[in-house]
Amino acid sequence: MRTGSQILVTGRHVFWWITAFFAVVIGVNATMAILALSTFNGVSEDEAYVDGLAFNETLKAVDEQQAMGWSVSTNLDRPGGLVANIRAEYLDSSNIALTHLNVRAEFVRPVHQGYDFSVFLQQTGPGVYTAATSVPLAGQWTVRLIAEYNASQINQFARPYVLTYRTVIR
Repeated sequence: MRTGSQILVTGRHVFWWITAFFAVVIGVNATMAILALSTFNGVSEDEAYVDGLAFNETLKAVDEQQAMGWSVSTNLDRPGGLVANIRAEYLDSSNIALTHLNVRAEFVRPVHQGYDFSVFLQQTGPGVYTAATSVPLAGQWTVRLIAEYNASQINQFARPYVLTYRTVIR
């Protein structure tokens, strides 16, 4: 019932307003839940827990690598497009070029799974290893250079020498 220009609010009006409010809240929450479940789940490493437990081994490997005394100078040239030219020079603790190494570069895409790849570097001079490659996507990449002696060589260092850095390839 109206009295003048005032609107009378009844229990039925309040019921429908509250029902509409909760319907909107439930609808938005359902939409957000569906979108969250259908997109990236946040897991980028399947064995993150196991890798975390092996962290002491990683620290030991870093100490052993530093004890090797190698010096490595690297250059990642990006001439344009999705092309990357890698050059790495390896010297031992006496500044003698390290030859006959197996050197590979692992390209890891930190934000997209399924695009990781490896390329082997060829020795082009004493201690100098190079490779040219192209990446499948532009953007940020983690490049891991892994150098190790050939299986036929006897050496006191059994672990590979690993150097990791990030770069942007456009």
